[in-house]
Amino acid sequence: MASKKYNVALLGSVTAAAMMAAGPVLADEVSDLKAQIEALSQKVQQIETQQAQPAVIPANVVTGGDFGGSYKLPGSNTSWKFGGYVKLDAIYDFDQQAGDQSGGIVEDSLTTPVDQDTGHFQMSVRQTRFSWDSRTATEELGSVRAYLEMDFNDSDSATETVSNSHNPRLRQGYVSFGAWRFGQSWSTYHDLGAFAESIDFGGPVGGILMRQAEIRYTTKIGGNSLNLAIANPQNRIGGGTSTSGERDRLPDFIGRISRGGDWGHVSLAGVVEYMTAETGEAGGGTDDNALGWALSLGGRINTMGKDNFKWQVNGGDGSQRYGPLEAVNQGANNVYDTATNKIDTVKSVGGYMAYQHHWNSKWRSNLILGGWRANNPGAAANTVGKNSESLHANVIFNATSKTNIGLEYQIKSATAENGDTGTMSRLQFMVQHSF
Repeated sequence: MASKKYNVALLGSVTAAAMMAAGPVLADEVSDLKAQIEALSQKVQQIETQQAQPAVIPANVVTGGDFGGSYKLPGSNTSWKFGGYVKLDAIYDFDQQAGDQSGGIVEDSLTTPVDQDTGHFQMSVRQTRFSWDSRTATEELGSVRAYLEMDFNDSDSATETVSNSHNPRLRQGYVSFGAWRFGQSWSTYHDLGAFAESIDFGGPVGGILMRQAEIRYTTKIGGNSLNLAIANPQNRIGGGTSTSGERDRLPDFIGRISRGGDWGHVSLAGVVEYMTAETGEAGGGTDDNALGWALSLGGRINTMGKDNFKWQVNGGDGSQRYGPLEAVNQGANNVYDTATNKIDTVKSVGGYMAYQHHWNSKWRSNLILGGWRANNPGAAANTVGKNSESLHANVIFNATSKTNIGLEYQIKSATAENGDTGTMSRLQFMVQHSF
């Protein structure tokens, strides 16, 4: 509109000037001048119209996608993103070899050592990870997301003799749209925002670390976020002096509610699972049923600057998979007691607290304390774990926005049901670059 007004003003000004200068100039000469100015005005308007139109993108060109770092292939309405990281871990165990780097120090080796020698060194890139993220705009379901994530942390395939090859393994794979998610991901029971930053892949004693296939629904209630899920079950029954035939007859039922703000967040989660076991796995034996349950409360509190305090307390009765990871590692399972034909459940409680301090924009440190304790049933073997504790202290240098270099000291202690104890410590160095 401004351009049109300018053209009209230009036309009037030039015409007036021509008339004042020409005086007795003939009328047809004035008409010719007006026609030329009008033609010039039309040319200017045509150029402005062409500049306002968006450029036509060729059909065979890759374009930017609908979310950060993504792209679209020619002729597609799906946005793709490829990501992950490469990580080198170098580990020195001061005592006996404390397990591979896939999950930190293995607690059951503390109370039943198999190697009395001191000093062991190992290196690996097996934690290296890849992810594929795609989102497709649809009329029926809105944006449909498909996500796939893999790493090479499969200890069973490891060979260090020649190639140091490691098979890829599935971590996450799901599709989501609207309020729904279908597939395998971090369990709804898990509060990722409360997990402490450790260089040790397994994290602190007392923490929860679980992924599973599930159907999840997410909604808002006031200022709270509510997640509900039915998940793949896996009974933890057996071991000790008993025999069992586990049966997974119902899914696990999980709920988590969280609330957050500038101060941080807090989250409360609960799970109920139905357990069945019998004396003979082929069927026909005496069986028993039980309900297992677990609760988890945790969160993150922002303190000074970028500093923060993370914490979690979790425990329950019979729901071992959803309790501290050490309950699984140390064999503290529910037991089918053949003397009573009843399922004896394990009661356990654990947790951790972690403080992260940012020294400046490049350096940060984490101090993490964790612990766990179980009340094992009488029919359990006396070699299963009873309690353990851990300490992690690290310093991490943010060399670039996507490159971290860090060093961490870890120490863990454990006690078995029969009173055997053990302590191990390790030093772990890492270089990790995300892409």
